[in-house]
Amino acid sequence: MKAAQEKCYTLDDYFRCFSALNLLNAAIKTPNWKKLLTYSFIKGHATRLWTHCIYHPTKGLDFYYNAGENVLYFKIYGVVFSYHNVTRNSKAQLFSEAAEQSPIVWPGVRLQRFPVELWELSMESSHRP
Repeated sequence: MKAAQEKCYTLDDYFRCFSALNLLNAAIKTPNWKKLLTYSFIKGHATRLWTHCIYHPTKGLDFYYNAGENVLYFKIYGVVFSYHNVTRNSKAQLFSEAAEQSPIVWPGVRLQRFPVELWELSMESSHRP
C-alpha cells in the first residue's frame, strides 16, 4: 500500500503508483484483502494523483475526467488506467469545469486481470528494489 501513497515526480513514479492502485483494486475483491482495504482509499489516492497532475503537468502523462460517466482516466506509456466513481475535490472540480480536456478512450483492456505483471513491470521500469 505504501507505493500507492508515494509522491510522484517522474513518469516512472506515476506508473508505479497507478500500478500499485491497480494491484490494490484487484486485491480488494478477494476475501482477505477486503478486510484491509477500502474503495475510498484507492479512489482517494487516484483523486490525489489527479490533483497533483493538474498542478504539476508531466509530459507523457495524460489525464481526463468524464463527468457524465464519473470516470477518471490516466494514460501513461500507452496504458490507460481508469477509476470509476471518483469523487472530485474542489480543485479538481474547478479544473474539470474550466479546462478543455482531451478525452481518453478506454481501449477495453481490464488491467485488473493482470495486476501482478503490471506491478512487476512498473518496478522494472523504475529500477527500484
